Amino acid sequence: MTMETLTIPIVRTSASDGIAPVELIEGMSTVSASRSTRAVIKAYKAAAGVTSNLRFPLVADCPVNPVTLGRAMRKVWKAALNGVEKGGSILVELRPKKEMQVVEIIASPAATVRQAE
Repeated sequence: MTMETLTIPIVRTSASDGIAPVELIEGMSTVSASRSTRAVIKAYKAAAGVTSNLRFPLVADCPVNPVTLGRAMRKVWKAALNGVEKGGSILVELRPKKEMQVVEIIASPAATVRQAE
């Protein structure tokens, strides 16, 4: 059962606002360092005891706009966290579809989620 799915484009040229595309792995690093991303995750973890895992491939030649990626990730996380029961677990996956030039971001309930050690 999927809770939320969004797609973002794979981009190869800078946007009109001057934001240059970065590889997916670098974009995820930017997203994870964002205060707003950490605030979303921290708030739901504290309020509902929800745990989550993130799965994404270490691929080359998958440039994305880091701002677009961040907004989409936060939207998916919020939707998934709102849709899970207290103490539940979610899995967020990034699936590059190079033939379609998009990255799918999919959130779903997780049967088991690995805890950080």
